[in-house]
Amino acid sequence: MKRSLPAALAAVLFLAATAQAQTWQACTMPTALMLNMEVGPSGELFTVSGNATFVPYVSTDQGATWTPKAGTGLSAGITDMRISVTNTGTLLVQGTGPQGSRVWRSTDAGNTFTAIGSGGGVPSSFYAFGMATGRTTGEHYLFGEGVLRTTDDGLTWTQIVPSNLEVHSVAATATSLIGAAYGGVFKCAHDGSGYAMLTIAPLSLNPVWDVSVGYNDRIVVVGGTFNKAITSTDDGVTWTDAGAQLWNPTEMQHVACSPLLDTWFVGKQNNMYMGGGGQPNVAANTGINWVGNEPLLGILVDPAGVFYMYTYSQIRKQQLSVDVNAQDAPTPGVFPNPATDELLAPLAAGRTYRLIDLQGRTIAQGVVPFGGRIGIGGLASGTYLIAVEGFAPQRVEKL
Repeated sequence: MKRSLPAALAAVLFLAATAQAQTWQACTMPTALMLNMEVGPSGELFTVSGNATFVPYVSTDQGATWTPKAGTGLSAGITDMRISVTNTGTLLVQGTGPQGSRVWRSTDAGNTFTAIGSGGGVPSSFYAFGMATGRTTGEHYLFGEGVLRTTDDGLTWTQIVPSNLEVHSVAATATSLIGAAYGGVFKCAHDGSGYAMLTIAPLSLNPVWDVSVGYNDRIVVVGGTFNKAITSTDDGVTWTDAGAQLWNPTEMQHVACSPLLDTWFVGKQNNMYMGGGGQPNVAANTGINWVGNEPLLGILVDPAGVFYMYTYSQIRKQQLSVDVNAQDAPTPGVFPNPATDELLAPLAAGRTYRLIDLQGRTIAQGVVPFGGRIGIGGLASGTYLIAVEGFAPQRVEKL
C-alpha cells in the first residue's frame, strides 16, 4: 500500500510559487586564488589553482572539503584556463600551453591528463570563453571563436558554429543549442545544423553574455543595456522581458537556472538577483561578503538544485526546495510503479535525475542512461520522489 508524504517532507518541499531568496552559506576555499569553477554530473565541484603548476581541486561534499589532484604536470603552466566536466565525469580544461591552445582531458578526476590539440580538432590558436555540457552522454561544447562540439567525451572536436562569431555562452534544450553571442542570440540543432541568429525584437539585448536552460526547458539569457534578462518557453521562438525590478548595473553578466524549479539567479559585479516564472525579481545578496571591487565570476547549479556563486576569494551556496505537487509540467512517466530492481523512464533519457527520500534527502542522482533504466535494487523499501530535469517530480515506490 502506498504511503503519503509526512509533514517532515512537506516542510522541506514546498511550492515553487512561494520560493524565496535565502541566505548564502559559506563554502571552504580550495586555493588562495580561484579563477573558475564547475559542477559535475553527481554534484561534484571542480576548480583549479591560479598558479603556474595547474592543480585541480575536487569537492564531493558541496564545498566543505577539497582534495588536490596532480594536474597536467606542465612546468610552464596554462594560461586562460577554462574548466568543465562532461556528463560521464571526465574533467576537461581548455587553455594555452607551450604548444598553443589545447584541451586537457582527464578521466580520473584530475590525477592524469592527455592533451588534445589540432589533431583532435582543437585549433592551436583557439580562444575560448568556456565549455558547456550537452544533453547526451559524451556530448560537450567549447565556445569562444564560434563553437566546437565533441560527441566522444572530449577526444575529438568539430566546429559547428562559425569561428567569426564571438560566442560568450551556450546551453542545450531538449532539441536545440542556444547561444549568447556578441551579435545576439543564436539557435541551431545539437550538431550545429540549422544555425541562425534569432529575432528577439522588440526586446533589446546586445551583447548577450550568458544563457542557461532550466526547469521545463525554460531558456534565460542576460546581457545588453536595456533589458536585463529575457526568457523563452518555446525553444526560442518567442521571448518575454524578465528584467523588471533588476536594478544597476543594468547589463547582467551571469545566469544559472534550477533544473527542478522555475527559478534562476542572475548577477554581475557585486549584485545578485533571483527571478522565476510569474515571480518578481528580488535582491539575493544575503550572506555574500562582497570584497571591495572583487567581481562575481560565475553562478552555477548542480543536478540536485544547489546554487553556487563564486568570486576570486569566496564560494557561497544555497538550495531552493522542490515542489512535490507541481502540476505545470508532465511527469517523466516512470514505470513500473511500484518497482523492485529498476525504474524505466524512456522519456527522460539523457536528463539529470535525483531520488529523494521521505526526509527530503537525496539518495541517488545522475543522468538517465539511454533506454531510461534507473537501478534501484540497493534502495530500502519505501516511497520516494524522483525529480527529473524538465519534468514535474513523480512519486515512486520501491518494494
